[in-house]
Amino acid sequence: MPLPDLSTHILRWLGIGPAWNLALEPDSMGMDILDAKVMRNAPPPAPDAANEAFRDAWTEPWMIWSFDGVGQDGSLESLTYVHAGRRGQYRLAQPDEHSMLLVPMGSSAVLDQIEDRIQAMLFTRPVHLL
Repeated sequence: MPLPDLSTHILRWLGIGPAWNLALEPDSMGMDILDAKVMRNAPPPAPDAANEAFRDAWTEPWMIWSFDGVGQDGSLESLTYVHAGRRGQYRLAQPDEHSMLLVPMGSSAVLDQIEDRIQAMLFTRPVHLL
């Protein structure tokens, strides 16, 4: 595949497209709840404190994906996201060992982050978009 098309093909493979990825409340959840949502055919119900966007996202199938890379100077910071169906992408951040923070990210921002990492690997430069 031509290198200039790589990031676009990655997004297509992941099923990333325009989405209404609204802020979720609560914006974090326990690791056990996230694992249950992603790994079970019948996940637990949405948290009681969930806002409408969270409840809607909860009805979508979720997939956790990660983009890892290694440049000449070593490993690049990994990108880890939850793909929440038509609700879009939520970047995962881990504020502590027991919970995950879900940060809404627009599709174009995800594309920019992937492209930035590809260029960092190719041109042996640091990652600019964290």
